[in-house]
Amino acid sequence: MLSEPLEEIMGKLLEEDPAAARQLLENKGLYLLPIALADDLNQAS
Repeated sequence: MLSEPLEEIMGKLLEEDPAAARQLLENKGLYLLPIALADDLNQAS
């Protein structure tokens, strides 16, 4: 079991090893992108 919430674990991983965090998320079908880009994509649809 995890001793910390997943959000805290991912936050630490993003600070310590952003590439590993990105790869972990992508392996789960999730992708990081800048908020501004997400807003632009949302407005375009």
